[in-house]
Amino acid sequence: MKKAVIFVVLFMLIGFNVVSAIPVSSANVEREFIQDVTVKNSQGLEENENAPPMEVVYDWDSGVDGMKVGTEIGIDIPEGLAVSDGTVDFVGRYGSVYGEVTLDGDKSRGELEITEDIPAHVMGSFQLSAERPRLKSAITAPILTEVALTDASGKTFTEENRPTVDSVAHVAFEWALPDALNAKSGDTYSFALPDIFKLYSVVNGTLGDYGTFVAGTDGTVTMTFNENVETDSGVAGTLQFNTRFDAVKENTLTEQKIVFPVVESQSIDVHFVAAGAQKVMAKSGTVDQAYERVRLTGRFV
Repeated sequence: MKKAVIFVVLFMLIGFNVVSAIPVSSANVEREFIQDVTVKNSQGLEENENAPPMEVVYDWDSGVDGMKVGTEIGIDIPEGLAVSDGTVDFVGRYGSVYGEVTLDGDKSRGELEITEDIPAHVMGSFQLSAERPRLKSAITAPILTEVALTDASGKTFTEENRPTVDSVAHVAFEWALPDALNAKSGDTYSFALPDIFKLYSVVNGTLGDYGTFVAGTDGTVTMTFNENVETDSGVAGTLQFNTRFDAVKENTLTEQKIVFPVVESQSIDVHFVAAGAQKVMAKSGTVDQAYERVRLTGRFV
């Protein structure tokens, strides 16, 4: 009888050790260990629609049994936030370091490893830097600051250098991105050329170190910025290309005021010559009394 009792007791002890050796799933541990998650902005205020988050605070409690060295716990990053690869100290309320959180930006997840035993009923918090990924957006604030209009060789249109209604023209826009816009890679800015110009094919060009542009046959110009606008300040440059005056537009045979979409609505007066027409020579002269002859001078208009 005694042998039977001893056998039963030994069996129960062995069974208890086997069961206690089965690890608790990290999901259960995380659910019980992490008590609360708060998203705050750079001023320490809880997130709202007008305050982009800058840090995520995790409150934790070691529970009645504490936490042992070697315990690993998965840490979820709140949906919609992104973290960078790196490590963060896992600290208690009074500054004791109990482990380390390794962040995986691609998986948007962290892995906590306990490196020091945590006694029962110890509470604390740790925080992770995070940001809400910014979607590509269309810039609506005006960024074109000035424009120059010349002929194909770079000469300004004047009374002595008048274009025909289908002449080639060169337009050069100066542009600038105020730092306050906080422009990001992929952001775009679009504007329309005055309809007196005509593009017969798509024009592609660069914005220097800051991106590219496309001018379409409908007259729409779209600028697309790259990652350099995120790190540089005082970002500015020139956007330029050749186009033509549109011969089918009405009143192009007279002097035209062309208004460009720049910050301070800039206009340029252009006096056209009819396509195919001969330029008229304006003549003037003086009488040479000594030789009884007339000297003639002239210019084309």
